[in-house]
Amino acid sequence: MALSEDPTVFLQDFGVTITSGDVSGLGILDTPGELIADGMVITTDYSVRCETSKFGGLIYGAPLTVDGVNYQVRENRLIDDGLFCEITLTKLAPDTSAVGQDPRTFNLADLSDVDVTGAAPGDSLVYDGSKWVDASTPRSVTIIKPVVGDSITIFYTQVATTFGAVRAVVQGVNPSVTFDIKYDLDRNTAGNSMIVPETVTNVTTGEPIAVINQPIAAGRYVWVEITGVGGDVDELNVSLEI
Repeated sequence: MALSEDPTVFLQDFGVTITSGDVSGLGILDTPGELIADGMVITTDYSVRCETSKFGGLIYGAPLTVDGVNYQVRENRLIDDGLFCEITLTKLAPDTSAVGQDPRTFNLADLSDVDVTGAAPGDSLVYDGSKWVDASTPRSVTIIKPVVGDSITIFYTQVATTFGAVRAVVQGVNPSVTFDIKYDLDRNTAGNSMIVPETVTNVTTGEPIAVINQPIAAGRYVWVEITGVGGDVDELNVSLEI
């Protein structure tokens, strides 16, 4: 038979009130002193033991009030069977609070070395030498032996999408390809142009294409349409940078 434990029984005699946002409960505050700097300095390491069900989700930077004093969470770990957790704390100056918001809304943008705009599921970060920033996510399609009338789907927008650049390159003998990039909610329509239609002849570094009608809403198909072909074209590659 499973035993049901009431954590408040263990906290009611020595516990003090702790609060995080709208959540309150009891916790046992521990403030051991430690000698450092060859015994010249005494430092205090603050921690509180409390119910995991109420405070186990607190993460680094979250504000926590213990017995009327403001602290900031440093680390949170489970104790034994996980009924209780131990949270190590940084004591804050009087009348100040942690810069992090409620831990349930704390995110990467709260970190000093992260610069994120328009975060969306599936995004990735790269380090630019001073901070972490959004990584560009290229989308690309290669059409072998393109002919007029080809209509090739590139991808589907899960979220509203802004394209930073579009570039195209062709391969072959005196090749030229005129194309358009379209988007629409329904793939079986004429669609809307997202570029100024371009004739591409570049076979080396590729040609930049002007982008219009930004951003493209979520739930849209994006495809490329071939409207003109000249010379002997082996392939056309179109790359879109998000």
